[in-house]
Amino acid sequence: ERGYCIRDQIRADPCPNFPFPARVSMSEFIISQEVMSMCHLGWAEANHDNSGVCEFLDLPEGFKAMGKPCSKEEVEVILEAAGFHQHSVVKGPMYLDFDDFVGLTLEMLKLKSVQAEKDEESLGAFVTLGGKDDGDGQILAEELRAFVTRFELSIDINALIRTIDTDGSGALELQEFRAMLSEHPHVAMLQNAAKHQQGP
Repeated sequence: ERGYCIRDQIRADPCPNFPFPARVSMSEFIISQEVMSMCHLGWAEANHDNSGVCEFLDLPEGFKAMGKPCSKEEVEVILEAAGFHQHSVVKGPMYLDFDDFVGLTLEMLKLKSVQAEKDEESLGAFVTLGGKDDGDGQILAEELRAFVTRFELSIDINALIRTIDTDGSGALELQEFRAMLSEHPHVAMLQNAAKHQQGP
């Protein structure tokens, strides 16, 4: 069985909690030529059989073809942001047409933009705490402890270091520092304090 196209399903059974496909229309968006070129490039890969539709499983390859590779987890976040998660349990394959793909690409670009902003902020905090501008170098555990004490932050930094510093080096590289920020949201106060120290 071929399955169904999301847009056809929505027309037959509109759902207020499934807003994106129900309202998406190319005329509703002002999309740059650059983004549309990316969409056509990604669509050529996702719609590899030229059937005019693709499946959810084809999205990673489509995004990769645009130069915007996404992990499985990122694709799930994109689908949920667009409202597709409510239909992910329907039996049989689900198909997306080009308009759906364009809308999901916009969600993907939004996600990538947010991630880039977070990466820039975390890099700034990393540099403030002893790392290098290019992301190289390390933050010494002692520097982290001193920083937390200086700003009187209510963080059990020793426990966090034990959790993140898995190689026992006594220092955190950029990826370890970012893991600490993402896995322990309350540590955002550490990043905010570092940002404050950087100044405007």
